[in-house]
Amino acid sequence: MISAHHIEDEVLGRLYDHRVMRRLLAYVRPYTLQFVLAAALMAVWSAAQLAGPYLMKVAIDRYILRHDEAGLILITLLYVFSLLVAAGVRSAQIMILSYMSQRVMFDLRMQLFAQLQTLSSAFYDRTPLGRVMSRLTSDIDALNEMLTYGLIGILADVLTLIGIVVILLHLHLPLALRTLLVLPLLIGTFVVFRGPMREVYRDIRVKLGRVNANL
Repeated sequence: MISAHHIEDEVLGRLYDHRVMRRLLAYVRPYTLQFVLAAALMAVWSAAQLAGPYLMKVAIDRYILRHDEAGLILITLLYVFSLLVAAGVRSAQIMILSYMSQRVMFDLRMQLFAQLQTLSSAFYDRTPLGRVMSRLTSDIDALNEMLTYGLIGILADVLTLIGIVVILLHLHLPLALRTLLVLPLLIGTFVVFRGPMREVYRDIRVKLGRVNANL
């Protein structure tokens, strides 16, 4: 006879399911405007982050080496402005994402709680209540982290990486190509460690559910 723990491990061990992700993203749909605004702010933040190093390069090549104090002051002001823009945009983006994720988590918890009211007493006889509470609390908190930092964070990383590559290729093509030689090594490292990290995380979720069930 298959135990409940074995069934849970089997379910959590499955690979990425686009149908599940589509169901999760359905909760984000009512807040599409907030999500798009946060993504746009993240693009501005990435541009501001990339502007800093480029302004430093301009300051060294054009003004410091030529002892141009007026130009250096201008570049310094632009650099400070880019820092202020990045900080302001980042704060606004975090506030918008926090609001959106909390509303999504509220909707999801309310729907799950309503669903729990419809289940038979037999379900609660065979299912530890601690595991049910784990689904309503810690697992939904993990979804909150994904919505707040995961989706937009991936977008920010992609935009920043593309911007870095474009600037490097524009500044010095041979040196940029040499720098990009490490990309296959980084991608290979990611592929190697992705599987074990995913299994460890799933094992943590299973054991957390068991701890709550025992408590």
